[in-house]
Amino acid sequence: MKAILCNEWGGPEVLEVKEINTPQPNENELLIKVKAVAVNYADLVMLKGQYQTKPDFPFGPGLECAGEIVSFGKNVKKFKTNQRVLAKIPHSGFAEYTIANPEFTYEIPENMPWEHAASFFVAYVSSYTAIKYQGNLLPNQKLLVLGASGGTGLTAVEIGKAIGAQVFAAASSQKKINIIENYNPDYTINYKDNNLKNEIKNLTGNKGVDVVFDPVGGEFFDQALSSLDWGGKYLIFGFVGGIPQIPSNRLLVKHRSAIGCSLRFFENHDKEKIHTSIKKLFEWYESGLIKPFISELFKLEDAQKALNILKDRKATGRIVLLI
Repeated sequence: MKAILCNEWGGPEVLEVKEINTPQPNENELLIKVKAVAVNYADLVMLKGQYQTKPDFPFGPGLECAGEIVSFGKNVKKFKTNQRVLAKIPHSGFAEYTIANPEFTYEIPENMPWEHAASFFVAYVSSYTAIKYQGNLLPNQKLLVLGASGGTGLTAVEIGKAIGAQVFAAASSQKKINIIENYNPDYTINYKDNNLKNEIKNLTGNKGVDVVFDPVGGEFFDQALSSLDWGGKYLIFGFVGGIPQIPSNRLLVKHRSAIGCSLRFFENHDKEKIHTSIKKLFEWYESGLIKPFISELFKLEDAQKALNILKDRKATGRIVLLI
């Protein structure tokens, strides 16, 4: 089979297209014929050897995929061959076949195309678990989303609207704002041209928001933190723009919380919330409340090009490889 692999730490340039043997599932695993695989920022982190786990060489990028079940081990009971599924996998989804854990493999809705299924798990489940279970966002509360045109930012906008919150979507250019507006946020803010803190204060009657969803970090962290109302929650989801330092006094004086949001926590310690999240998200998908925005599609052989778009922070929505 064809696979994208690396044998050293580095950037997208270390990846090579290889012909290797098709892996075989053990008694507790599934073998999936991959139809599509999403490209994630975490793939870049893993390639550098800076991810929470370091696979043995050779390995490939790819943390989520969609495809058809080819075979499975004797202990796997709830699946059948040719079933259309999506899966969250440890790595090596950039390939024609991949091994998956049945616990994080889900049959997809009939109307869901491969590119939507492949890009569904990481962004939507991560955003939902953060906003629902850690932010405890309620209907009619106020949610500020930074980097709102990105792969996870757009899902946060959709999830906030589906919950019934008032959504303030912020991004760094008018081009990105134009994309966000298709997802019907209540307000959009270009924080390159406007002071984010002042805009939020003006739009909320000088109060602030209840929850901030931040997959960016970097230079706008300070303004976003100041945009929180009393008792507000700051959801730290990523730091592609840089790792900010949190001034604890500003949490204390307004009874605010800063919360790290990691999907790995739920994978390792609260799997049931992942399963209930997928169920709810599939319901929203089938009713039309959420829909992945796929900005670019590539072939497997163009994996380097796809990853470089993320590396250069030029991505809007999700990027998917079709196999």
